[in-house]
Amino acid sequence: MRSHRALAFLIVPLALVATAPAAWAYFSSQGSGQGTVEVGSLPSPTGVTATPTGGTVDVAWTGITPPGGAGLGYYVTRTPVPVATTVDVCGSPGAPLAGTITACTDTLAPVGTYSYRVVATYATWTSTSAANAMVSVGRATTTTALELSAPTTTFDGEQGLTVTVSVNPQVAEVPTGTVIVATGATTLCTITLPDTSCSPGPTTLSPSGTAYPVTATYAGDGEFSGSASGAADLTVYDAPVITTTSLAAARAGETGYSQTLVATGGYGALTWSTSTGVLPSGLTLDRDTGVLSGTLAPGDITTTMSFAATDANGGFGSRTFTITVTDPYVRQSTTRPVGTNASFNINLVGGVTAGDALVMTLAQGCATTTGTAVDSHVTGVSGDSITWTRAVATGCGPDGDAEVWYGLATAAAAPGAKVTITLNAAADVPYASVTEYTGVTGWDSTSGATSGAGGSGASVGSAASTPAGAGELVVGGAYVTRATPSSLVGLVGPFVPLNTISPDLGLGIYAVDATTAPLTLTYTQTVAGVPTAGPWSAVVTAFTLAP
Repeated sequence: MRSHRALAFLIVPLALVATAPAAWAYFSSQGSGQGTVEVGSLPSPTGVTATPTGGTVDVAWTGITPPGGAGLGYYVTRTPVPVATTVDVCGSPGAPLAGTITACTDTLAPVGTYSYRVVATYATWTSTSAANAMVSVGRATTTTALELSAPTTTFDGEQGLTVTVSVNPQVAEVPTGTVIVATGATTLCTITLPDTSCSPGPTTLSPSGTAYPVTATYAGDGEFSGSASGAADLTVYDAPVITTTSLAAARAGETGYSQTLVATGGYGALTWSTSTGVLPSGLTLDRDTGVLSGTLAPGDITTTMSFAATDANGGFGSRTFTITVTDPYVRQSTTRPVGTNASFNINLVGGVTAGDALVMTLAQGCATTTGTAVDSHVTGVSGDSITWTRAVATGCGPDGDAEVWYGLATAAAAPGAKVTITLNAAADVPYASVTEYTGVTGWDSTSGATSGAGGSGASVGSAASTPAGAGELVVGGAYVTRATPSSLVGLVGPFVPLNTISPDLGLGIYAVDATTAPLTLTYTQTVAGVPTAGPWSAVVTAFTLAP
């Protein structure tokens, strides 16, 4: 009979003991005998180095070989010196770096002194390296860049310039603090981060003629070092100055008025504008050339306004001007003559001011009862303290007779003053009108004023007058020999129409010629709004005006 002996093992787990530089473990069994078995060890990482660069620290180490299969990892700790709270900077116990990694970068190291350790993990085991030598972490480095919105500015307009600055740190954090934008010892403006731009105040820089070197300097903060940009050139120009000091006086109804505004300084092309006030009606200001020109309208009055010259940088200069506008006439009209007469009276509607000149435009049929043409039916004009002189006449053609008479009031006359027109024979005078002008000193008999013309047509170009001097008053009259409602329309400027008498057989016109260029009356004769041919007669003459 065979007997059997059983061998039983009691397995008692023992605590894992970890020490540096290696970790080991064992277990024991009890039975009929006792033995000890070593199951493995976890060596510690070695060769730990820490290299600071500004606010970052590059950590490297020599890796280890795990005791068995996969699962090796590392994490890195940072401990301030003197000893304080240790923090994980690369990986963590719960999320270690892969076992193949033997370097990492601590990007969040504050300024100070530290020691770094590398901890190896394998299953539930850990082993910690010896501390590296102490390292000091300085402020993170930065670079600063500057950009100007324009390379030029105009004195007193620097606030229109924008300076943009960027402070770029070595690490992914946002610096704080201020950036000073300056040229030499002159501060132009200050930026408080995280803002990125500023504008200089007005009159910060004087016009230089040469470029100012502008730089941006970041002062740094507790975590970031300061830095300065390179220089950007800025040239400051004088603000525009309007050098024109006055504008020529004008007359209401004046044609060809022209004045050129001139300015110096500024950058680039200047733009002209009216900054305050309103231009007299009929005048325009060329925004590119500064030329103020046009034909003044009747009734324009003395006007004060300011003009501005603005340069390409928005810098500007302004100046106030007054255009003195005098009105050369007082609107005056008369009653219309009726019937065929050897002489007739017309009555002025308004009173007459002593010293004013009266200009009468007059027209009538030209043929005599025998059919013989004569030079003019009008032999004289008189009445009420007014001395009359014939200024110009067409001469008598087959289509009619138009002429202009000039009278000077030596004394004032009340409304309704009588003017007597005497003819050399009884005739119909379908049109006569008187206009009162101020400042007329005499009619210009040798200026080039012509005796007019007669003819037939739907579109008519009449007589012309060439003033002897700039600024003369040019007066004309037009006449057609049959009633044509709404006739004599479409006047070509610069003439101002006056005193049309119904039926529309004639009218008076005037202009003040700013030059010695000829002025010609042009009109279209219509019937019920449709152009139509018809006989016509016209005359134009010039008068001198007081300065």
